[in-house]
Amino acid sequence: MAHGRLDIALVSIMCDAGLRISETAALRWRDVLATEDGAGLVYIERSKTDQAGEDSYVLVNPDT
Repeated sequence: MAHGRLDIALVSIMCDAGLRISETAALRWRDVLATEDGAGLVYIERSKTDQAGEDSYVLVNPDT
């Protein structure tokens, strides 16, 4: 049952943040920050579309 919840959480983050599988696999707990309103910020160190090599934060909604 725990794997089902983890799968749902990962797919939710992927959809919400627009992440690819490799970007999601590279996430660590330290990359996820909670905000006061219940949403979250996900730190993306590298992405395929980041041509400038700049890291970024992506907002995820509270349901995720």
